[in-house]
Amino acid sequence: MIYSAKSNQKAMDGDGRNSPFTASLKKRLKESGSILSVVTRVIGDVKKSTSRRQTPWMEGSLDRPLFLLAVSSGHTVTTSPVKPPDPVVEPLEPIPGTILVRSTPAGAEVFLNGDRPRK
Repeated sequence: MIYSAKSNQKAMDGDGRNSPFTASLKKRLKESGSILSVVTRVIGDVKKSTSRRQTPWMEGSLDRPLFLLAVSSGHTVTTSPVKPPDPVVEPLEPIPGTILVRSTPAGAEVFLNGDRPRK
């Protein structure tokens, strides 16, 4: 989810037909790239065009890469799913009184009181 302005900040209307956020989003959605790179460009555009008085805010998570592909009018695109990379789990030192939740393809694993996954 991308918001036109961060919390407690008013989104500006701009001088043209569209707000700075909408104008940038319309422009950037026509470009190829990962959705994160597109959103990063939108955030940069809005901050620049508003002299840093407005900062779009992104919230959420993706469980796999998501890409936009710019296509000329009249062309057809065929896609196939991309397998996400296997997660990398770094070993952690036990910390008493903590809860560790590790996401796995089968669900979630919960470790209490500093216990850590055993190999």
